[in-house]
Amino acid sequence: MKAIQSLLFLSLLIAACRHPVEKRSRFENLAASDSICIREVAQAKKDLAKGKLVFCDYRLYPYGRAEVEMAALLEKFNVLYKKAYASDVIVEGHTNNCYGDFMQEQIDFKYGDGFTDSLQNIADSLFISKHLDEVYSYGTYDVPPVFPGDIKPDERSHEGLQAAFDTKVVYPTTYKYNPEGNSLSLVQIYVDIDETGKAKVKNYDFVYWNSITKEERFNKDVYKRFAAIFVPLIENTKWIPAKTKSFSVKSENEIAISLK
Repeated sequence: MKAIQSLLFLSLLIAACRHPVEKRSRFENLAASDSICIREVAQAKKDLAKGKLVFCDYRLYPYGRAEVEMAALLEKFNVLYKKAYASDVIVEGHTNNCYGDFMQEQIDFKYGDGFTDSLQNIADSLFISKHLDEVYSYGTYDVPPVFPGDIKPDERSHEGLQAAFDTKVVYPTTYKYNPEGNSLSLVQIYVDIDETGKAKVKNYDFVYWNSITKEERFNKDVYKRFAAIFVPLIENTKWIPAKTKSFSVKSENEIAISLK
């Protein structure tokens, strides 16, 4: 943890050495009819005059999860942190979120473009390092787990697992093959994988649907037989765990294996 904090502090020092950027504000010539934006920019200028430089964080969880860490980092540069919510209501002739955008512009002028992005990455790394027991749900990690033989990391599809299953499976003569097109033949598997790459199958669901006959959930006689193949493949193989930033993390996953 101390090593991580030292590296992050070094990053902060580098960020602090950036030269201020002198640019012309895009808020200088607002249309007189844009009253909402004019009012927000006026408030921002009043706050600046009082020495209040504010970073407005519009991100939602998990991207804005490191609020405490971000606020602490910004404080080192005399910048206040404020959780904000971007309006998605469009009013013709009016500009939304001008307070936060104006303040962001002032931060960029003072510390350089990308400064707050760098701090957010550092804050997120600090947050993750303090929450390594957290389980990251499907889609919230940066890099999905990898099964040996996977060509490209993918949250749902694993070429290595598919190939391993295909070499072991035998389809019985009674098996109903689906036609080409929009028909569905797959098994969806819910898997927990810890930070060491150990996997545990929690549940699975076979999905069969014939686009021509509209028949579904057939081939029930193979469910247990096929599960006896893919469950050991998943659980007895060491995975490369999911990653968030540079950290290996616990993850909940939804994996699909295609069937004929």
